[in-house]
Amino acid sequence: MIWFHVSELAIDQLLAGELHRADEAAIRDHAESCARCGAMLADALAVQRAFATDRPRLRVPRRSWGPVAAAVALAAGFAMVITRPHEAVRTKGGAILGAFVAHGDQVRRAAAREAIAVGDRVELTTTTTEPAWFAAVGADGTVYVPPTQVPAGREHVVPIAIAFDSGDTIAGIFCEHEFDPKAPPAGCTTDHLTLEAP
Repeated sequence: MIWFHVSELAIDQLLAGELHRADEAAIRDHAESCARCGAMLADALAVQRAFATDRPRLRVPRRSWGPVAAAVALAAGFAMVITRPHEAVRTKGGAILGAFVAHGDQVRRAAAREAIAVGDRVELTTTTTEPAWFAAVGADGTVYVPPTQVPAGREHVVPIAIAFDSGDTIAGIFCEHEFDPKAPPAGCTTDHLTLEAP
């Protein structure tokens, strides 16, 4: 069960099928009992349904595949020029929890569900559009990062490295003011990172 509000990013990941079944079930259960998160999920589902039913079908006569293929190739080339493929952080929503994992001498950006080995060091990152108070809390209530002020920006590294001897799902809690990480006030945003260890 989730006791904090979920982020727009978490709802997007839910609808895109990017979450583990347990995380998906926890978000849906929370949305049933929380008016704010229930309304966000219902709104996102309505938009998804409207898009699926209202979009026009693309009908292209066979003889016109050449121009269509050329247009698609041109658009793909343009997209490659204006995007940086190494960026994996999405900035939709108010606040995002990320991480870097150090395994020996190698460092990699963590996915929302990341496999780690015993002894790996994890550095959490925050992405926010506004400065915020941030705390990181494990599924069992372990406070990995006490409430700390973080600046607005992409992938701000929280200056605490954590070594895990087992997996955990970390809730990154973002609030406007300093708060108790075990009882955050209403209105805070939460994003999750699941670390799986053998």
